[in-house]
Amino acid sequence: MLMGILFCVCLISANLLATKQIMFGPFNITAGILVFPISYIVNDCIVEVWGFNKAKFLIWTGFLMNFLFVFFGYVADLIPGAPYWNNEEGFHNLFGLAPRVAAASFLAFLSGSFLNAYVMSVMKVAGKAIEKPHWLRSPKEPPKKAPNAVEQVQGSQKPRPVPT
Repeated sequence: MLMGILFCVCLISANLLATKQIMFGPFNITAGILVFPISYIVNDCIVEVWGFNKAKFLIWTGFLMNFLFVFFGYVADLIPGAPYWNNEEGFHNLFGLAPRVAAASFLAFLSGSFLNAYVMSVMKVAGKAIEKPHWLRSPKEPPKKAPNAVEQVQGSQKPRPVPT
């Protein structure tokens, strides 16, 4: 559940942050590009642990949450502000651009996320077919077995040799 929440927050944040241009070294990018890759990492973890069907559900959930957020922002932007509120232009700059940014990114998000989940799922199935554990499909070293809490307590109660 927490992974799903993180996924949805990353998607919504990426669309909001896409309205700000930043310099990253010599490159001019949107601030949303800093957050969006996290959604792919979460998606990969979901596929690896729970499978393609859960990832599909999460992708559609993220799409729906992102769409609702953009819709609510659009409606709020259409409603005139209170007479004493003088930040209408700033609010419009943030939420008025969100529908255009979201419309442009929705198709790319859906196709990219489903393709990513599919590729990860195929890699997972292929890895199991030849009995490769996850660490063989990733570029890291195999994990070393860490002692669990019981082994740590038992290990600390072993008698120590007496120095002579």
